[in-house]
Amino acid sequence: MWTPDTFDIRLSLESTLDTSHRWPTALIDLSQAPHLALVDGVEAEQSSFALQKDHPRELVWKVTLADSPISDTEERVCIHYATELYPDGRDTCITIRIADPAPDPACFMTVPDEILVEDGALTHPLFTINSRIINPRFDPLPVHHAVLNLPASFETTKDTYWQIGEIPGKDDVYDFWIVRPLRSEYDREETVSLEVFDHGNQKILECTERVFIQGVRPPIHTSHESLDSIRYNPVTRKWVPDRFLLRFELENRTDTTNPNLFVQLRDLSENYFTNANGYPRSYGFPELGPGEDMYFEWLLIMNKVAEGANVVDTIHIEYKTDLLDGWQVIPVPVAIEARKSVGIGDVPAGAGSFTLGAFYPNPFVDRASIDVDLRSSGMLSLSIVNVYGRQVFAESGHYSRGSHTFDWDGTALDGMPIPPGVYYYSLGFGGRHESGTIVKLR
Repeated sequence: MWTPDTFDIRLSLESTLDTSHRWPTALIDLSQAPHLALVDGVEAEQSSFALQKDHPRELVWKVTLADSPISDTEERVCIHYATELYPDGRDTCITIRIADPAPDPACFMTVPDEILVEDGALTHPLFTINSRIINPRFDPLPVHHAVLNLPASFETTKDTYWQIGEIPGKDDVYDFWIVRPLRSEYDREETVSLEVFDHGNQKILECTERVFIQGVRPPIHTSHESLDSIRYNPVTRKWVPDRFLLRFELENRTDTTNPNLFVQLRDLSENYFTNANGYPRSYGFPELGPGEDMYFEWLLIMNKVAEGANVVDTIHIEYKTDLLDGWQVIPVPVAIEARKSVGIGDVPAGAGSFTLGAFYPNPFVDRASIDVDLRSSGMLSLSIVNVYGRQVFAESGHYSRGSHTFDWDGTALDGMPIPPGVYYYSLGFGGRHESGTIVKLR
């Protein structure tokens, strides 16, 4: 809608002399205004009154917009007027600017308000980005292409380069992309943008939207700290370490007080026992207020040497409040390396009797150690080879009765670091050999 689409052009005439000008006439000329037309079609106006000094007269033409221009334009309107005393008349001209009332071209994108992550999984593993470029003006928009810019944590199923071409006036184009987030961490914000370029590769439009990755949190947030592994040394007959702290945190992430909080260890295996001095097995509190957090600690002391191969034990922490439905159980796995001793009682007593531990840590990164307990003095040798049987480490010598430790820094005989992989070790003493496998990670 043009505003205004119909208007008046007025010519005001007034005599500058004391003599009356009779029968003033005026003719409007729209030849230089192709988009304007007279409403009543009457080009000439004639006054029925004499034109006198200090008594101006006004002639009026009603004009309309006959044709919508395709762009901003200026129309020139001229009026020729004459009177009895000035039969040749005079000319006066005005310029009328017709401006495109439409807003500037723009681009838009629509994305989800938020993407939820619940229990470590995306609730919307795929979502759609819709884009639209609008040209509301009469002039064509000289677009060549557009590019969708995605963060590194998003991927799309098709090319982000959008070949477009010129967009006609009063027209628009649109496209869409199916997008997949690659990470499920929550409480983060990502930005996507669409850039529009002309034929000279100059950016003429840009629109940006934010995508919120929002986590669905439980009302009570928990975390715990413990040891990754515990090793039993058959040479020293001790646990390494022989005790550790299990730490547990509760945080109330709601605006509601949780009354009657209770936390305890459940079904603790016979591999440990707790020290009750300052570290009770259960805790009770009247309430956990909004935004509050609490720490709980248990001192666990290794109790029993587990027989057989390595195991993964699980310590269970459980808690409840009046606002939760029953007990909430948190399993805490602890790796226990409890390999049996070797060599004791398997051979006749004598020079070849020894107890060999296992390399630790295994797998290893920078350094590994192995313990051996000799029942008598003698020559002891340690050899390590790769999967091709090539020796990468060797150490030997005369060792006295008792406990000894071999340390290996993961280097070969030439002092260069060995590559990651599987290696085989063999320890010999008094005619006996024991072997095993060790893995280097990096």
